[in-house]
Amino acid sequence: LISRATMNRLLGARLGQDPQNLQFCSGPHGKPTLAGPESDSCHFNLSHSGDWLVIAIGTRGPLGVDLELGRRPRAPLPLAQRFFTAAEYQHLAGLPSAQQRSSFYRLWSRKEAVLKAHGIRTVLIGGTVTNWCCESTARDEMMLDYATIMVDDALAAVTDYEHVHSLNNWM
Repeated sequence: LISRATMNRLLGARLGQDPQNLQFCSGPHGKPTLAGPESDSCHFNLSHSGDWLVIAIGTRGPLGVDLELGRRPRAPLPLAQRFFTAAEYQHLAGLPSAQQRSSFYRLWSRKEAVLKAHGIRTVLIGGTVTNWCCESTARDEMMLDYATIMVDDALAAVTDYEHVHSLNNWM
């Protein structure tokens, strides 16, 4: 609540308007934007972690920011193997162990910022019929405030034979 009030004050000052008169709407993916003529000339985003807050305001957009203090007591390599590309994981695994945690959070927050800039806050989890890590993935994504949709079977096909073949050979 304090972070949004701070952002509204900064946006109001930037636009020369009373912050209480600012009007917002949602973009095509649910990202908040200013309504009216200001929507094309003033872009913004915010993120907070712990007691820290970062706000980005600019004339060009879309903007996205993410702040991660790295306080979660998780090992970075298993998360990187699960969520990063193979090249990103290999780069991280090749670093000295003392650098892996901070490098992981730098890359993680950059990826989050790009997703936020484009208003992507929904994760589709497919293959729930086979339940390959679906529950833990859904729990992880919900903890990160993503809207999570469980798709019953993302490997559907026209015929039963093709469907069974896709389930058995999708990897």
